[in-house]
Amino acid sequence: MDNDLRSAGYQVADTSYDASVRFQVNVPVEEFRTWLAATTAGAAEPSEGPLIHAELSL
Repeated sequence: MDNDLRSAGYQVADTSYDASVRFQVNVPVEEFRTWLAATTAGAAEPSEGPLIHAELSL
């Protein structure tokens, strides 16, 4: 997923690992939701964080 994000031009601000992997990226929200759904075949669900961040868990 990290490579997919970077290849699509998204800058990964942070990555954390526990029971899941979380990437913190700065994105236009609706555009990113569309990209994420297409890239993961709907397997990842984004959750919005503070105003300019979106967090997603796979």
